[in-house]
Amino acid sequence: YPNPFNPTTVIEYGVPTLSKTSILLYDLQGRKLKTLINSMHQPGNYDITLKGDDLHSGIYIIKIVSGGASQIIKIALVK
Repeated sequence: YPNPFNPTTVIEYGVPTLSKTSILLYDLQGRKLKTLINSMHQPGNYDITLKGDDLHSGIYIIKIVSGGASQIIKIALVK
């Protein structure tokens, strides 16, 4: 939230068990732009702030992977 955003948005995620967690940012062509998180996480709820200062206006994909689960989120940056 918020979505669409300018210039920052907060990504909230939960980790059910101790596991390696990664959060990746992709463009719509499937190119990985940033690795936001790539580390072991204890169980719990977390959030991370994404700053879009170096990104162009448009739609982006956030991929969250933790343990054996993954989630895809579309976000829109409007400058």
